[in-house]
Amino acid sequence: MDFKKGIKEYYEREIRALKDLDLDSINESMNAIYETYKNGGTIYVCGNGGSASTASHIQNDFNKGVSEHLEEKFNFHSLSDNISTITAIANDIGYEEIFKFQIENKITDNDLLLAISGSGNSVNVINAAIYAKKRG
Repeated sequence: MDFKKGIKEYYEREIRALKDLDLDSINESMNAIYETYKNGGTIYVCGNGGSASTASHIQNDFNKGVSEHLEEKFNFHSLSDNISTITAIANDIGYEEIFKFQIENKITDNDLLLAISGSGNSVNVINAAIYAKKRG
């Protein structure tokens, strides 16, 4: 079986996607992460499903990979990782509050929330983002 045609189509789609990236938005995001790091803040990250995996991966990349040779380490915290906490909140309060509840009375003006959603419609992610924005 020859997979070359499918591989080439995939490769071309990826190149188009990379060319379409908004460099200003990426730069703005990286500056927000850097400022939070520089000010000693915590970077909370959350998402559902595949975005939860992305949140965990980002946390691990920064807390270990990027921080490994830095004197001052990054402080990322994935809100998607603790299944006991998530299911307790979902059961007792509601799934739409699983991320917001975890940052209530914790997130400060020096902190940042990275909210990841493929659709942009995840109520629990939106609720956390609204709360974080109100906090400053």
